[in-house]
Amino acid sequence: MQIIDFALVGLAVAAPVAQEAVMGATTCPGINGGKAASNNNQAYSLDCGKWVDTDQLLRITTTEVGFQGCLTACDGTIGCAITQYIASNEAQTTGSCTLYPAGSTVKDGATNSWTVATKLDQYVGPDTPPQTPLAPGPDDKFGLIAIHSGSVLQNQGITAKNGRLFVGGKQDAGCTTPSDFATFYLKDGEGWLYGEATPQQLWVDASGMGQGITGYTTASQAPPSSASRTTFTVDGDAHLLFNGISAQACPPADDNVESGWPIWFSEADKPGYNEGCIDINLRAIKADNPVSCFYTSNE
Repeated sequence: MQIIDFALVGLAVAAPVAQEAVMGATTCPGINGGKAASNNNQAYSLDCGKWVDTDQLLRITTTEVGFQGCLTACDGTIGCAITQYIASNEAQTTGSCTLYPAGSTVKDGATNSWTVATKLDQYVGPDTPPQTPLAPGPDDKFGLIAIHSGSVLQNQGITAKNGRLFVGGKQDAGCTTPSDFATFYLKDGEGWLYGEATPQQLWVDASGMGQGITGYTTASQAPPSSASRTTFTVDGDAHLLFNGISAQACPPADDNVESGWPIWFSEADKPGYNEGCIDINLRAIKADNPVSCFYTSNE
């Protein structure tokens, strides 16, 4: 069994260096030895192998945004030195993303294929990464992850159920393929959940009564009377905003981890009079293969 060690280089946050090459695997066609650019303007070399178990695990999240999204998640995590992407299809476009801290080991084995990112200190070529973060384009579908370094919410995916949006928690949706987080898109300043059939639209009640409570409606269902459906944007840092305001997430009332942390777009100290809320950035990650879902409503 081969052991691969990774360590942080200099002061870079996401800078893994393989001390021993990772063996190639026929289950990762076209990936081994390739290069990819992440949203922190770093270039990475990709290697393939086989996955058995994990050590010092930070987080596993199912993703439909492919290996690029896995790199982006590691970029936003203090101390993340290696990302491991376990593919669920041969094209490497869907799978689960595992983040590891510096000094972790990854074991070679005989089960699912995985891809490891190794930072390239110098890389110049026609596909040299751009100088600014890449936000989803106007017609792109995207997933969201919560960014707040050092918090329990860091890099957790955004889910949808019962007419509300949450950081983490168990999603409740019928999807064309299994998905553990919600897929969104924007159109003319309006926010939508991606579904090929029944439309589901985002809203925010930023009034004194609503205090930034956020949810979605299904088909002809009406939002709260003081809610707005417009002024959603994704800024140049790939963060989803409402009326220029970033989000907060508040602890679930029942302390049930599976229920997730409800999302509010508010600048209040205690939106909805909730204690313990955390300021977050909602980072948008383009979904190259968006999954169509119908999310449960509160009707």
